Amino acid sequence: MNDGCRLNLSLCLSIQDNIAFFLVSGGFIFRRLRKDTELITTIKIPRSRCQILGERNLAAYFVPLAFLPVLFGWVYVVNEQARGKYLAQSVTVQFGAPRSPHLGVFSGVYDLDSKREGGRVVYTKRNVGNAMFAYCKDEKAWTFTYNLDAASNIGNLNACDWKAKSEEALSYSLLSTSNWAGIDEASGSVVPFPFFSLLSNDCGLHENVCGKYGECVDRECVCEKGRYGVSCQYELPCPVLILDGRGGDFPDPEYSEEEVRFIGFEMVFLEKNVVKLKVQGLEDELHERINPNRDERLGVNGWRSERVGNSTTRIHFLEVNGRPVYMRRVPLSESFHILFFLGRRWTVTSSESLKGIEHSNRLSEVASFMSSTFPIAWTSEPNIDLAYVSGPTDSRTPSDIVTPTHDRLQWYQVLIGPLGIVYSMDAMDGVSFNCALCDEKHNVCHNSGRCTDLSDWKDGDDFYSRCTGSGGDTPIHENGSRKNNPKRLVNSVEDDWGYCECPLHTTGALCEILASSPDAGCYAPHEDGLGDRIPGCVCHESCKTCGVFGSRYNCFSCFEGANFTQMDTSGEGCCGKNCSG
Repeated sequence: MNDGCRLNLSLCLSIQDNIAFFLVSGGFIFRRLRKDTELITTIKIPRSRCQILGERNLAAYFVPLAFLPVLFGWVYVVNEQARGKYLAQSVTVQFGAPRSPHLGVFSGVYDLDSKREGGRVVYTKRNVGNAMFAYCKDEKAWTFTYNLDAASNIGNLNACDWKAKSEEALSYSLLSTSNWAGIDEASGSVVPFPFFSLLSNDCGLHENVCGKYGECVDRECVCEKGRYGVSCQYELPCPVLILDGRGGDFPDPEYSEEEVRFIGFEMVFLEKNVVKLKVQGLEDELHERINPNRDERLGVNGWRSERVGNSTTRIHFLEVNGRPVYMRRVPLSESFHILFFLGRRWTVTSSESLKGIEHSNRLSEVASFMSSTFPIAWTSEPNIDLAYVSGPTDSRTPSDIVTPTHDRLQWYQVLIGPLGIVYSMDAMDGVSFNCALCDEKHNVCHNSGRCTDLSDWKDGDDFYSRCTGSGGDTPIHENGSRKNNPKRLVNSVEDDWGYCECPLHTTGALCEILASSPDAGCYAPHEDGLGDRIPGCVCHESCKTCGVFGSRYNCFSCFEGANFTQMDTSGEGCCGKNCSG
């Protein structure tokens, strides 16, 4: 081999440089250099016969050799992608399928599983395991399916026996899918979802998942104390909810009687294997079916573990579908009303309506059912009795809060038709929930009420009676004793939670209800209502009635329905937007 042939050998070894040259000359990269490549391609350099033969022979060997690393690299990347190395380790799903309402209960957190189907990864529902997202080659799409008979064994699930599917997609990433549709349970046809949310929880793969309130640990968000949610997007939930006294009421007498209406829905706590509704003073030994395991990961139906206040110990409360479960005792039947999250909507039902439960009046047994059995019962029993449902609380919208207290969240009656569950067309007028506890930042007392520390509550008073303004006991227990005491929540809630100490002529948990008064004027306080007029006392011109509360004059009511807004410089209350200080 002469020197010319040896020179061609070095030229063949730079075949990858030629590939780059081709990309530049085609305008795919570095377009500014394209003209230079055109000039180079027009130059002709004489070549010897040896050069020509050497080029042909060596190129036949070295072009495939140069391509092999690229091929092996591509195969490696595709294999690792199929194994899920570059994919989110967990995702949050929210179904919006009004024609398939049972899918809502399968909203929640899904984790990457070791199983493969259709040449792609599988995601299974956290702590349930009988539902999965996988790829169906026959449909050329990602699908969702579940099998209640499969229990926790996803090996019995078939991706092509689907309940919902995406549009056709070749992607290895579930997050890249779109245009999901489900099967209409009435007609059997495929209907697009009006809403479907699919978000990554993998903070190791995607930035800003944890926001400013969480730290990324093992690709999941660990929230600061007082924060809640897979992305730490919520504050810890309010422990007691109550109907807003200024609004409407549920039409069913079972849910609207005076003795029930102003009883709060309370979070269900677990302390030393005792299930508790703390304000109502109800306790029940742990039912044998309850899984006592405490899990700090969100999305696990069961007992959620959190740290609150300055306490070094953790509280444990019942959670379903990433939200707390609330209950209240029904005085006469000894059963419970239950307020919980279905995955996209909140709903209210009675423990007497739960199918498969033996003792609907046992707190721990109801808690056990909600944490483990309910998803199966709800999906397998299309006519399971739900009394009311809220409007949708879609991810990343203003209604996406941890409790159903958004002022624009509407409520609907559930009707049972021949084809299953339907929601009433018209929302119930004015029905809304308040957090029954106050704090100075987010849930202030109305009408100049004062937010007072829970530890200052007088043990002889009844918390829920104050909400009705009845002044008597709320008949929660058969002995009629006053057992509704918010002080029991101390060390189970954030330190800044308190109760509203209301002025005269206001009632409600947040002092939101103004009592009516016979005549405009300034009156002295009296335990039975309005006292005598106060000589020389003149209410602010915006007030209809006012009186003394402590050392201050306050508006009791305002003309034209205006709310109390601020104090005058004299210490006298005033109403309306334009009352001056």
